[in-house]
Amino acid sequence: MFYYFNDLAGSEEIVLDSELVSHFKARREQIGNIVNISRLDGFLYKYEIIFIQRNKIILKMLEQCEFKANKSGVKIALAMIEIDSIFEIAPYLNELGLEELFLVYTDFSQKSYKFDDKKLAKLEKILHNSSSQCARADILKITILNNLAELKKLYNDFVLIDFNKNDLCEFNKDCLYVIGPEGGFSEKERNLFKTQGLKITNILKAKTAIISISSKILM
Repeated sequence: MFYYFNDLAGSEEIVLDSELVSHFKARREQIGNIVNISRLDGFLYKYEIIFIQRNKIILKMLEQCEFKANKSGVKIALAMIEIDSIFEIAPYLNELGLEELFLVYTDFSQKSYKFDDKKLAKLEKILHNSSSQCARADILKITILNNLAELKKLYNDFVLIDFNKNDLCEFNKDCLYVIGPEGGFSEKERNLFKTQGLKITNILKAKTAIISISSKILM
C-alpha cells in the first residue's frame, strides 16, 4: 500500500474511521509508524501514528509533498456489460494508467445493466483502493453514455473493435477504440461507424479484449 485514501488528508490531525482502522491493523501498523495519506488533491501527506485503540487511530501530520497525476491521455470505450465484470476489470485498467473509460449502451448491450448511486460508490471505492496500491495520483474517470451517437458528439472519429472481423488492428494512443459487447455490434452500427478486428483465432470476452487492448496501447 503506497498510501491510504482519506478525505481529511491535509488536516493537522486525523481520527480514522472504523474501516481504515481495520486496514491499518491488517497491515500491522503501530504507534510511531509513518504513513502516506492522500485525498488526490495534488499532494501526498505524511502522518505519524500517535494513538491506537481498538476502534480508533489518531494521526498527526508531519509534512506534505507534491503528488501530481501523470495523465496518459488514453481513453477507451466499452459497450455496457455486466456490472460485476466492470467491478472486476476497473482496477486493472486503473493500474495500467487508462485516463477515461466510456461505458456505452449499444444495440446488443443488456439495457438492464444500470449503475445506481450505490454501485457508483462501490466502483469509486474500488478505484481508490487500486490507486492506493499502485501509487496512482488520481483514479480512472468513468463516463456513462446512452448510445454511440452520444459518443459521436464527443469524438468525431472512433473505431469499433468488431470481434467478427479478422483483419489486423494497429493500436495507437490518438484513436478512441470501442470494445463491443459479447454479442458484437449490430449491422446498423457496423454500417454507421468504422470497424477493425483483432486478427486472433480465439473469440475474446469483452473484458478480456479491453484489458488486452489497453495493455498494447499503454505499455
